[in-house]
Amino acid sequence: MADVNFYKNAIDLLRKEGHEIIFSVIDRGNLPNVVIKEFGEATIIGKHSKGNIITKTYNNLKRILLLRNFIKKIDPDIVTSFSYYPAAAAFGKNIPSVIFHDDVEYRLQFRLC
Repeated sequence: MADVNFYKNAIDLLRKEGHEIIFSVIDRGNLPNVVIKEFGEATIIGKHSKGNIITKTYNNLKRILLLRNFIKKIDPDIVTSFSYYPAAAAFGKNIPSVIFHDDVEYRLQFRLC
């Protein structure tokens, strides 16, 4: 849950300044429970996908569309993540995205970001 720890201090500071923070997470392992425990809330958007490349591609596109609808509904000022999904979902909506990545083996995701 390094992703949660990475954001924790920034989220605490932003909340103290009065900013509203909205969380979306994929249904993967204990992630939703950790986010809810740490921050009090989370909207689950899609599931972690396993399988062959076709299944993964389909599930990733589905997750991006679900996230795009969520972003349209909440109309954020900015999106951020450790994955390309929010950037892809916000693309074309004039919503800036800040993406962090630390897994060098996922070079394709770097390019997508």
